[in-house]
Amino acid sequence: MHDRLGLPNDEAFVASSLMTAGFNCADISVLGDQLYDWRTFSYSVPISGKRFDQGGVDRRLYHPVLYDDPFFRKAVQKLWSIPRSEQAPALMADLEIECGPRLAAIAGSCRPK
Repeated sequence: MHDRLGLPNDEAFVASSLMTAGFNCADISVLGDQLYDWRTFSYSVPISGKRFDQGGVDRRLYHPVLYDDPFFRKAVQKLWSIPRSEQAPALMADLEIECGPRLAAIAGSCRPK
């Protein structure tokens, strides 16, 4: 729920609430353009807000774009759940951009083997 307005703000709850209220809901990509893909939209891998702000952003949807502590928490949570060989190198690079080398090193050293 959105704290100030008392409205649902999570993508799953918003769609469910709209459908319950009688709205028709569909994947936004039915409009024709590929508005997101696995590189820009995830439920578990955060996108560094600082990297996002550095450019290279196109007209697609990006989710979740997080900054500072929220990015750090989500990135560490994800690091604990993936093998080192998969998305870990890119996520570690984003941790360094977003939180600095010291916190990135701490996050990397805390990972299970």
